[in-house]
Amino acid sequence: MQLILAHPLRHLANTVSNLWRGAFFSFPLLLIAIAYAWRHRDVALATLMLRALGMVLFYALLTPFYVRYGLPELPIAACIAVVLGSRLGQHLLSRGAKRQSPGSAN
Repeated sequence: MQLILAHPLRHLANTVSNLWRGAFFSFPLLLIAIAYAWRHRDVALATLMLRALGMVLFYALLTPFYVRYGLPELPIAACIAVVLGSRLGQHLLSRGAKRQSPGSAN
C-alpha cells in the first residue's frame, strides 16, 4: 500500500496493463453494459453487472490480476453479451419494420 500511495499515477498506469491481461473480454463488455444501462435506465441490467464490474476493478487495482482471477465474472459477462445482443437484434428488427411501408410488396 505504501508503494501505491507513493506513486499513484504509476499504479494507475499499471492497472491498465492488468486489465488488458486479466479482463480482455469482460471489462470492455461491462463498460458497454453500464453505458447501456445508464442510458436506458435499466436497473436490472445494472444490478446484474455491478458485481462483476466491482470484482474486475478490485482485482485490477489491488492485485497482479492473473487470468485465473477473472474467471468468476466470465459467466456474467457471457450473460450480459447475450442480453445486449438480444436487445440490439430487437432494435434492428423494429427499425427495419418501421422503414417498410405498409403497402409495399416484398
